[in-house]
Amino acid sequence: MSRRIDKVSSQLVREISDIVANELTDPRIGFVTFTHADVSPDFSHARIYFTVLGKEKEKKSTYFGLKSATGYLKHALMQRMKMKRVPELEFVYDESVDQSMKVYEKIIEVQRKRKDESGSRDSE
Repeated sequence: MSRRIDKVSSQLVREISDIVANELTDPRIGFVTFTHADVSPDFSHARIYFTVLGKEKEKKSTYFGLKSATGYLKHALMQRMKMKRVPELEFVYDESVDQSMKVYEKIIEVQRKRKDESGSRDSE
């Protein structure tokens, strides 16, 4: 990935995070975190990845809130970023955070089992 694409991706994430946190009032949008952005080489399209604290209902609700705010977000980005044109925005739920949490929970479970097993051996 080129240095310019990396810069634009980082700036998109920062700006969208700020706009959503400070300007949007859509009640569908929950406690959202934008993790990263993939920008096409011609800067015409950007896939913005996000996570949400909550259950499946909150994830879907936030997705639809972000999708409906795309026009507003794009307009706000035009005012903030020094680009000829702002890329088309596509929001994608970032599954990697959920997967990481599942792995973490499994590790904790294995550690507890080992601790329980070693504790039962010590009492024998």
